[in-house]
This record gives sequence, C-alpha cells and structure tokens, in this order.
Amino acid sequence: MSGIAFVLLLLGSAQADTILSRGSSNEWCWRCHGMATFSVLRADGTIRTLSADSTAFLASNHRRLRCVTCHSWEDVQVFPHGKNAHMAQTCTDCHVAESHPLNRTDPLQAMHFREITDEFRKSVHYQTEDHAFSCFSCHDPHRFRKSENPSLQTIGTQNGVCLGCHGDAARFAMLSERRIDLSAKHAWLPRREMHWEHVRCLDCHTSYAPPNLSHNILPADSAVHACEQCHRQNSILLDKLYRYRHVEERSRNGFVNAALVNDSYVIGSTRNRYLDLLGAVLVGGACVGVAGHGFGRWHSARKKRK
Repeated sequence: MSGIAFVLLLLGSAQADTILSRGSSNEWCWRCHGMATFSVLRADGTIRTLSADSTAFLASNHRRLRCVTCHSWEDVQVFPHGKNAHMAQTCTDCHVAESHPLNRTDPLQAMHFREITDEFRKSVHYQTEDHAFSCFSCHDPHRFRKSENPSLQTIGTQNGVCLGCHGDAARFAMLSERRIDLSAKHAWLPRREMHWEHVRCLDCHTSYAPPNLSHNILPADSAVHACEQCHRQNSILLDKLYRYRHVEERSRNGFVNAALVNDSYVIGSTRNRYLDLLGAVLVGGACVGVAGHGFGRWHSARKKRK
C-alpha cells in the first residue's frame, strides 16, 4: 500500500480537511510528507514519491520558508491536494524579481539569477528538452545548499546530481533513447577515477564564456578534452572550481601554503615564475659545478703527466 493510501485510511478525508485547514505551518505538512514511504501509484504503473527529508530541509538554504511559500495554499488545504500543489512557484518567481523581499537586501542577487537563467536556456538540456527540463530537474528545493568553495566532500555531492541521471541507466532510459556508457566515454582520460573524485562534471562540461556560472551545459563534443587547459599556470580551473577558494587562500596563507594546504594538487597549475627562476639557477649552478669539477680534474691530470 502506498503512503498516500495509508494516510487516507488513517485520517479520512473529512479529518484531513480539518487538519489542513487549521494552519499553514510546516509541521502539518511533515506529518505526511516526512514519511519516507509516502508515495502514490501513477496510472502508468510507476511510483511517484511524495516524501521529503525534513532533516535535509532544515539544513538547506530554504529552511526559513514555509511550505506554502512555494506550494499553493488553495490547493494544499484540501485532501487529496489540488493539481497545482506540486509546485505553484518556480525558482525565478523569487530569485529574479527585484521587488521580491528576498532580493531587497541584495539587489545583485536578482541580476545573478537572470544571468543563470540566460545560461540555462543556452544549455543542451534546455535546447533538447525545452520546458520539460527545469531548475528542479537538477536542484531539489527541499535540500539545496549553496556551495561557493568546492571541497572533496562537496565535489562528490555535486557530481551526484549529474550521475543521478547519467549514471543510472534505468532512469536515463526514461529520458532519452540514447545509451551512455560513462566509462567508455571517458576512456581517453588518464587516471579517470582520480579526475572524477577531484573535479566536478561541470568543470569540463559547461561553458567558460562570461558570465561563467556553470549552467550552460555543452554538448559532449564541446567539453574540455585538452589536458593543457587545466594543467598549466593559467588553468581554467581557477575560473571555475577554485574561483573563490584560490583567491582567499592566496591572501590568507600566501603562495606556498595555498599550494600545499589545498586538497587537490593540479600538476602544472601551481607554477610560480620566481620558483622557476630559482630552480633554473640551482640546476644551472649544479651543471656549472659538475663542469668545473670535471675541468679541474682534467687540468690536474694533465699537469701531472707533464
């Protein structure tokens, strides 16, 4: 029996109407939607989950919002809920409107989200799926947490968003007739597993053109393939993966500590011209020393023979 059927039997529709009409606090919503098994059987035989993790929600960026901020109160106050109860609001209804209370304290936020929206509409996902692909296809509003400084822990979490579809053959088959073998597609990549652990999918598969906000997903043949794009002094990773952390660590710890403390060492990206010069002097000095020592031995032996 699905969770929704269980709640119907437990409460009865009349009692459910009474409960939902008593107030719009989140606690009443969690009584049902906080159950891990809360789900409904679709007409096509598939199961749609209606549960949300309350613990994850309370740790998310949306934790201060009421459920009815996004879900229509007119639809959720009756049981079963109306057809628009799933999501009456979209991300851009709040994050793009300059007049919205959330943006009054930070006017630049609305501009930031407009740029994200423009990037998203250029992405291969939107171009292929159009309105069927939305913010909610990747971002779960009940657990979303903004992360400006990716670490080894958050890189895995962020890659999990992509792998939720591209790494799940059954789920991907529901979205596309194509078949994707990630291992075969990335066979060209040296030490593939290490790259997957330390680099986000977005760092190679999104556009670096301004405003460079990682929402313009590129076709596979336009992704980063050249090793030297990352493994060089002006690595592209400094413009995306380490966009914030790199500057902060340099200013706080200096060059040496920033390079050593960092949890990911990218060969070629931490070059410093002064260290290069020092290395050249040391190598040159060693060569001169060896050459001088050899010349001295040769000259000494020559004098002895005379």
